[in-house]
Amino acid sequence: MASPNSSIMIQKTGGGNINIANIHSYSSTHNPNAPNLTRKTSLGTLRPNSSDDKIRALSLDTVSGSESARNSSYTIRINDTKANREKAFPSNYIRTTKYTILTFLPKNLFEQFRRVSNFYFLMIMILQLIPEITPLIPITSILPLAFVLAISAIKEAIEDHGRYKADQKNNMEQFKVIREGQLQTIFSQNIEVGEIVYIANGQHFPADLILLSSSNDDGICYVETANLDGETNLKIRKALDSTSVLQEVDELSQLKGVLQCETPNERLYRFNGRLLIESHNSSNHGLKDKERMLYSLNHTMFLQRGAQLRNTKYCYGVCVYAGVDTKLFLNQQPPPSKFSTVERLLNKFVFFIFGAQLTICFICAVISSVWEAQFGNIAWYVGAPEFSVPLYGVRNFFTYFVLYNTMIPISLWVTLEIVKVGQSRFMQWDEFMGAGPNGDGETAMKCKTSNLNEDLGRIQHIFSDKTGTLTENVMSFCKCSVRMDVFDEKLNPGSIAAAIDYPTTSEEQSEYIRSFMRVLALCHTVVTEVDSETNEITYQSQSPDETALVDTARNNGFVFVKRKADEIMIREQGMSTTYGLLAILEFSSMRRRMSVIVRTLDGRIKLLTKGADIVMMEKLSEGPGERKVKDETLKQLKLFSREGYEAVVSTQSTGRCCF
Repeated sequence: MASPNSSIMIQKTGGGNINIANIHSYSSTHNPNAPNLTRKTSLGTLRPNSSDDKIRALSLDTVSGSESARNSSYTIRINDTKANREKAFPSNYIRTTKYTILTFLPKNLFEQFRRVSNFYFLMIMILQLIPEITPLIPITSILPLAFVLAISAIKEAIEDHGRYKADQKNNMEQFKVIREGQLQTIFSQNIEVGEIVYIANGQHFPADLILLSSSNDDGICYVETANLDGETNLKIRKALDSTSVLQEVDELSQLKGVLQCETPNERLYRFNGRLLIESHNSSNHGLKDKERMLYSLNHTMFLQRGAQLRNTKYCYGVCVYAGVDTKLFLNQQPPPSKFSTVERLLNKFVFFIFGAQLTICFICAVISSVWEAQFGNIAWYVGAPEFSVPLYGVRNFFTYFVLYNTMIPISLWVTLEIVKVGQSRFMQWDEFMGAGPNGDGETAMKCKTSNLNEDLGRIQHIFSDKTGTLTENVMSFCKCSVRMDVFDEKLNPGSIAAAIDYPTTSEEQSEYIRSFMRVLALCHTVVTEVDSETNEITYQSQSPDETALVDTARNNGFVFVKRKADEIMIREQGMSTTYGLLAILEFSSMRRRMSVIVRTLDGRIKLLTKGADIVMMEKLSEGPGERKVKDETLKQLKLFSREGYEAVVSTQSTGRCCF
């Protein structure tokens, strides 16, 4: 069956980089008793939406379903704005601000007086408005409190105005939609449900869309969801085969149908629906006039608002969720009222000082009442008593409370607010805090709220689900072993390709090296992005380790050039070669490996697999003379594991085409 001939390992370095060090690859000869590979392709995951399940529908009742189904789902008519407006779908306007003009004053005052200190000074101000109690002028409490409230309100208004400007930038971004049979440029906030939107390469999706067609012949487009989940790796989306042929505006404007999908929810990676195409004038594309075809829809056709179109010239999508119904908006929480650790600690101190102040005021009130009872009639110079002794003690309690209000300095909170605003400005002006080399406006740090500035210095532990969140998420190829021959790509780049032509390298070993490099160039889900000016190929993938492997293959003369729906093109040592792509078995946590099945030019079927060493080593058979190679490879695995590497094993099986 299979014999080991090479290995890969991955190392995480202290600088945040992750290095790939030894790849285990396996080649094999055909076993006539082995099951035919073509019968096993159904067990894997074929290319998404390689064919569309079609059901003929006689009436709209097939889509609408029962009354309960209509109440629990969205029913949208494509290119029928008038009908969709009657259903009162929300507009595409987005607002993420915390306040409005009407709610700013009451809501901000409520937030302000949630602070213990502000509520304390409010009580002091109220007591000073009572002439019989206060010995001070009320203005002495009104002005400081008003100043503190004004400073905090201005700070909140500035921060919320920044959110408003960001909302306006998104709402006023221009997009092209199909209206009245032609492309019209409108603002994002004016996009309506059911309209077909044109998205150019590099644009962000303004609403949740269903992909209809793209510039690629197979209806595939690539999206980046960094704004949604932080992943910079590209994801594949594929349109229905029946709509992917619609490339012209005239064809798309004549498309009529009913789209029924689930009600808006916050699950980013789930979408279910069905599309009934009622009529179309393009019979050459497989859709006859007045023919109704029903298609199922899933998340592989769903384009979320906030995602970005990449590596695709353009695409068309029909809007299904707009504005507040989009998954991005449903996953956003309203701006909370945040209190830092220092502020919470100050609140505790305020309670402590407040308790001490009450105790002192009570003692002073009792002493003043006792003095009034004993010496009030004798001390004529203090005036005649206006109250009874108990009322005299109660009045003096509040009087002392007003006099001792300086125990909690209001200037402390004024200073804190000014310092926080200053800190936020300094952080935004700091060039070293920017993501770009110069800390420009697009990559500079943005402080959306200054309430938590001091907590930045209190962070001691960071919990993350993956290393890429904390590191640069960069993989680099270090070493590989091909049938016990170790090559160090880190110290000697290109040493693998050079070994093929070594005089001391046997023809058999050279073929093993070529097979190993073909596995690196073919067994992946990487997509290419070609610069229109320099024709330089850039690789984009769902994981950085795949990019590192493909880059290594390119550096050694095996260049991955292009991928289509049914073929992969590579350049092997200067010669262009095309492999038929039969199936892709994607990586999963249960399988712990991914595979591709390809057909060579001579008709052979090859199964190329890469995965975790524990899983792959168990599936190897020991042919004659291969025991030594496998044992040596296992020793190398253990050696590199001790150095902190992660093993990735690749295999290859070959069969004959029977069709």
